[in-house]
Amino acid sequence: MSAIAGMSESIQPDQNDIDDSAKLISSAYQQVNHGINETFHYEVDKKNADFQGVFYNERNREFLAMDANGILQVKPQSPNKPIQRIAHYPKYEYSLLSQLIYYRQYNIYFALNKQSALLVLNRFFEEMVPVTFEQRNVLAMIFDKSRDQLITNGAYGTKFWVFQPKTEKHLMLGKAMSNYELKLIEHLEDLGGSWVKYVDIDYNHDHLYYCSETDVRCYSLSGFDRAKLLFKLDDCHRMEITGCLFSNSQQLLVTSSMDTEVKLWNTKHGFLTSFLGHSQGITGMYFYPGDESRIITASLDGSVRLWSLALQECQMTVQALHSDPVIWSGMAHQRLMFVASTRQFALLHINYLPVYWSECRSQATRLSLVGTSGGICGATPQKSTRLLALCEDSSVRLYSRRDGRLLSSLLTPPDVSPLDRVLDVCHSRATGLTFVLLDGDRLWELAKSQRASDYYQGGAGGGQNSAPRCLRLALLRSHVIRWTLSSLALECPLAEELLLLGLSDGRVLFLDPTAPAGKLHLQLQAHRGPVTRLAWDEPHECLLTGTENKGVLTLAVWNLPHLQLMSEIRLPDDCCSLTRCASALVSGHASGHVIRT
Repeated sequence: MSAIAGMSESIQPDQNDIDDSAKLISSAYQQVNHGINETFHYEVDKKNADFQGVFYNERNREFLAMDANGILQVKPQSPNKPIQRIAHYPKYEYSLLSQLIYYRQYNIYFALNKQSALLVLNRFFEEMVPVTFEQRNVLAMIFDKSRDQLITNGAYGTKFWVFQPKTEKHLMLGKAMSNYELKLIEHLEDLGGSWVKYVDIDYNHDHLYYCSETDVRCYSLSGFDRAKLLFKLDDCHRMEITGCLFSNSQQLLVTSSMDTEVKLWNTKHGFLTSFLGHSQGITGMYFYPGDESRIITASLDGSVRLWSLALQECQMTVQALHSDPVIWSGMAHQRLMFVASTRQFALLHINYLPVYWSECRSQATRLSLVGTSGGICGATPQKSTRLLALCEDSSVRLYSRRDGRLLSSLLTPPDVSPLDRVLDVCHSRATGLTFVLLDGDRLWELAKSQRASDYYQGGAGGGQNSAPRCLRLALLRSHVIRWTLSSLALECPLAEELLLLGLSDGRVLFLDPTAPAGKLHLQLQAHRGPVTRLAWDEPHECLLTGTENKGVLTLAVWNLPHLQLMSEIRLPDDCCSLTRCASALVSGHASGHVIRT
């Protein structure tokens, strides 16, 4: 579109040109994946042993799978051999290890063997520290990344370990990291109980969660309150607890169990609600990457579910491993999640999903941003931009764009029939007035006090059949000067805003919204047909009007303040949305096409 002052340029391609342009497929686009998609899948051959555990190495971005014969390395990004064996167990010894935790700083592993003893392995999976009595009978362990400590729990209580260089002189054994030792720094006998099988850490609040068969206990890890019991939940599940997370954004404690339930708790008032959906036990629960208001659960029914804590409902379900149960799972790098059974391993990409922002309580049919840029004369103070939502129940809601808080709910007057359809709505931030157009004959002005007055009657000044109908509304904050045939300039007064009405006879009325009954300043004959599109393009200082006829949408671009026709554009009438991109107009259509004019 070229803007030539004082001249009118018409861009009017025929219908065949429109159809041909709609068939063009652009190569300059980027597709944003939605949901949870599988990116890698591996199935164990029948001749190979089953998996007995899968864990993640964050330094090398690889996955370690244990079987009866040793340890396998899984590198999905490797094009040649994504899976290879990197460690073998000694002859006639099988299933030696049951759990691995990777320590990135020293590139070592903490492991539990089949006798529930704590081992320290170097990067070659060689045992570095001899097993002592304190390292036996370990049921659960977790690594505290904030303090570089290993926390274990077992039959003899809770123990805190650090991995450090040996202080005394020692004999080099020729093994990597052989000059280091695992030192016990603290032993708490009465912390958590003796049959705790799951331990987790809340780094935001510095809390330690102990989960036994049916109970949850929370202890403090910081300062003088270290090892102090903060709260406990007794008999919160019917079977073994497999997950415990605290959502800082929602201030809720979330627990999962083998009884197929996910439960929400308030630490002061107790149980709130439960999520039902899995048909078998839940084996893992994690926060959605970068969002603590949503959680991801993996279950023995083979599914991975995404739950919203704010909406308290399931947002997505994916059958991850076909018919196999998900026994091991975890979060990895770049929004990846791994799931595994005894015979299958898969990587799932956790793509971006809509984030819960606020509650509308009725289906929103239209959303727009409303603000002020100083008014026509620049006297209006700058105000924050708000979100305007038009709902299916004909209500108008205003939200704070900063935090999604509902600021105001404007309802139509009680004498308006529920069958009347809202055609358009606009809100003035300068005056605080909201204008609602009902069925083309009535325009209501709703103030914050919800006092409604019959602002504009389409039938005023003529019979009901001869009166034009109002089809569109818009607000204009700009000077408007209209040249008449006698070359006299008619300029609107310096009002804060102008209310624009698009009529069925092709006219656009410019009204003062603050004057009683809407004082008419001027009118513009924009089209011969009804005005079905009306918008003010503030960044480009122009007025956009449109009309539809015989399957073609004709758009007219008027410059401001002189209201001179700059160009006309013809598009298919299935246009859903419009936007300006530099000097081009980009339109989206119901057919799925995007047209750039």
